[in-house]
Amino acid sequence: MNHLGWKIDRARERGMISWRQARDLHMQLASVQPLAWRAQTGQARPWEVRRLENVVNRIDSLTQGYAYNMRRPYYR
Repeated sequence: MNHLGWKIDRARERGMISWRQARDLHMQLASVQPLAWRAQTGQARPWEVRRLENVVNRIDSLTQGYAYNMRRPYYR
């Protein structure tokens, strides 16, 4: 989970996402961190695992630039 925060910051620095998107992604990441612990220990319910997977996939897709290939990058 720690590497996802780094990826968000890196994407913001490179102009792939805006600072508002970075802030929103950091808030989403913080909201699912307890779910990550529960999933690792096997205590998470199926809907919690799906929510965790959705947030992680969203962060990965936005920070790798796939969602922005057809758009101009954000410039600060």
